This record gives sequence, structure tokens and C-alpha cells, in this order.
Amino acid sequence: KEFGGLWGWVLDNKTPMFTNHPSADFRSGGTPKGHISITRFISVPVMMGDKLVGQIAMANSVRDYDQKDVSVLEKLASLYSLAIQRMWDEDELKTAKEAAEAADIAKSRFLATMSHEIRTPLNAVIGMTKLVMETKLDDRQAEYLEIAHSSANHLLGLLDDILHLVKIDAGKAEFENCEFNIRESVKNTIRSFKLKASEKKYRLLFQNMLN
Repeated sequence: KEFGGLWGWVLDNKTPMFTNHPSADFRSGGTPKGHISITRFISVPVMMGDKLVGQIAMANSVRDYDQKDVSVLEKLASLYSLAIQRMWDEDELKTAKEAAEAADIAKSRFLATMSHEIRTPLNAVIGMTKLVMETKLDDRQAEYLEIAHSSANHLLGLLDDILHLVKIDAGKAEFENCEFNIRESVKNTIRSFKLKASEKKYRLLFQNMLN
């Protein structure tokens, strides 16, 4: 047995009980020195499934306890159990929310840091390819450099998009109206994949069907 006395018997057995003669009850262990005398006793365990989470007990009623009193305390124990479950659920929800917010902050910081770290060497690539494009080149070299330059600029745009996502997550998104040339965007996309398609002996074509 883990617990002693009338209270302990209820906790050990996870079973309701009442007695109107505690001093003569085999389950009683007596009362501690200085404790008031117990003339009647009733108690029910508070359960959450198979888990014991507490106990509701009363003593020294002016009348004898009976099974109806047990039923009333069992209903009260059920309400108590629901209150405890709700409190635990709220604590778990709060913990999960705090963890999610911390993860979101860490993600935003990582994305922002990564974007800035990649931007520096990428700007160097864009600058160097631009300089080489201004030198004397044959048509094929010029085309390849133009693809590399365009692709680098496209990647820079993706990094800007990542930073925009970080701002959206932080509630600091800003919107602006600007002109958008869809033909040029599609052509640049096709050009960036043209070399890869050529290596696999595919022909990648773009047909302008926009008026």
C-alpha cells in the first residue's frame, strides 16, 4: 500500500467509500495527534481514465452518509477531472504555441541570414559576368554569358522573394505596383533551361502567342 488510513484506502484502491463508524472500520488508521475526531467519512477518487489525479473527501456530517452521497461526490469528481484536463490541455497548447513561435522566429532569422550571405557572392558573379560580356566575344560565348548573367539575376530575385516572405511572417509586408513584362520573363526562363535541354539533345522552344 502506498497510502494509509481512510484517505489512503480510497487512493490505493481507486474506489469510492463511506463509513459512519470510522473508529470501528478496518480501513481506518486512526487520526494523527491533534487532529479533530472523525465521526463519519466519505470519499471518492478523481480519475482521468485509469490515472488517479486526486480525491474528494468529506467528514463529520450531522447525518449518516449513504450511496446517494457517493453519487453526488462522483459527479463532482467528474467535473473536477474535466477542469484538470482542460487546465492541462491549455498548458500543452500554450507550450506548443510558444514552441511554434520560437521555431518561426528561428526560421525567419535563418532565411534572412542565408539570403544576405548568398547575396554577396551572387552580386560578384553578376558583376563579373557583366564585365566579361562587355569584352570581345563570339556569338556562342555571348549567349552563354547572357544566360549565366540572367540566371544570376533570377536567383537574386528569388532571394528577394525569400526576404519578402520573412517580412510577411513578421507582419511587415509592403506592396507596390510595378510594370511586369511577361514575355521577357518567359523568354528569360526558357533561356536559362536551354543549355540543359541542349545537353540532353532536346529542343526547347518558346512560341509567343500573346498579342
